[in-house]
Amino acid sequence: MPTQITAPAIHTTITRAAAVSLLVCLAAASILGGGAPANRTQTRSGLTARYGFRTLSTHLEPAVSVLTTVAAAEQALRARGYAIDRSEVTGDEAVIVARPPRGGSYDRAVIESRVTKTGTCLAVRIEPFGNEAASYAIMDAVLLRLGR
Repeated sequence: MPTQITAPAIHTTITRAAAVSLLVCLAAASILGGGAPANRTQTRSGLTARYGFRTLSTHLEPAVSVLTTVAAAEQALRARGYAIDRSEVTGDEAVIVARPPRGGSYDRAVIESRVTKTGTCLAVRIEPFGNEAASYAIMDAVLLRLGR
């Protein structure tokens, strides 16, 4: 007859601690947007947008200036009911921070634009936890106003 061996109590404690650690790591990865960023084609012009770590970004041609993207972004946000809290603009970079119409005290959309070697980078981030669908909707509205 085979003998049955029971695990000591410390083994159970280690197993539970390992399970809790695994769950915490999985939760953190899902909140922080773990995994490789996904590329997706945006709008009729065939621009490629990349979503990763709460931020959706795309690159525009050099003909599109930072000032032009800011004007389009502010129009798009206001059309969606956002209230502009802050708009900091220079010729090379810009940051727009806006509150959604029915958001909490920490909810906000941040749009950044900056000059790069190959053109202009446009990024949309929904804070505090990110929202890919809302980011794409805002980006699409901005690009539509830019004629892209």
